[in-house]
Amino acid sequence: MITNILLFSFVIVLVLILIINLMIKEVLDKFTDEKKERSPIITLSLTISIVLILFSFFAPYFFTSTTIGKSIVTTEEIGLIGDTMGGTMNPFIAIAAALLTFLAFWIQYKANEQQKKDLQVERFENKFYEMLKIHRDNIAEITIGKTLAGRKSFISMFNELKFTYYVVKDYNDKKYTPLKLQDEISDEIVYNISYLIFFFGIGSNSSLIILDMIDEKYKGFFKCIEEYIKQQQILWRSERKKGKSIAVNSLDGVFELNIRYLPCNGQMSKLSHYVRHLFQLVKFVDDAD
Repeated sequence: MITNILLFSFVIVLVLILIINLMIKEVLDKFTDEKKERSPIITLSLTISIVLILFSFFAPYFFTSTTIGKSIVTTEEIGLIGDTMGGTMNPFIAIAAALLTFLAFWIQYKANEQQKKDLQVERFENKFYEMLKIHRDNIAEITIGKTLAGRKSFISMFNELKFTYYVVKDYNDKKYTPLKLQDEISDEIVYNISYLIFFFGIGSNSSLIILDMIDEKYKGFFKCIEEYIKQQQILWRSERKKGKSIAVNSLDGVFELNIRYLPCNGQMSKLSHYVRHLFQLVKFVDDAD
């Protein structure tokens, strides 16, 4: 008989816990928007605490006036009413208080973690926008001559880079490769040398920098293309006096370069700080991820 009553009581407690748990979830869902981030520990701790507090009010009657309660109590005399109330209610209230204390520490811990994440995001955003502002200032400060400034300068420099690549590729395909002085030069090497010429330029000092940066087997090719580009610069000066532009064979036909400054003269002074800061900006975002 007592066993059946215990099982029945256990089932009643489980049902009560389930009902209170569902009620707490509904209440919390109304006050919190981020349901996924709420830990189940919060709901479980609140549920058990409320059940224990509610049970503590019925504990005196349960342990003194019911058959199952009297069977659990081993003493013949309960004592005074105050001792009875305290002895039967305090354990459940103490357990509930311990759970609520743990819950308070847990919520504070999660709040500290969220605050730490918010501070990290705020610091990242502040520095990112500061670096982005510097990046925009670098773009605005780039000037070529008296007519090109800011973003328009990049359009002109991009056309110059395309022209340099087409000149190097055209020379390699039509003049250098037929000589069979070395193995076929890949398009990647052609582009890399073209960019170095565009960035550092052709000259007594600039050419030495490029020679130090390329592989030994491509130095002969660079010396040949250096002379060919000098001829293109002479041609540009001549055509410029006539008000014309220079052209070179490209993949799509003929590419004309109409700029007001000498091509292949180097853009290092304008792009070095821009590229350096752009690298730092991208690296900062990558490291933050």
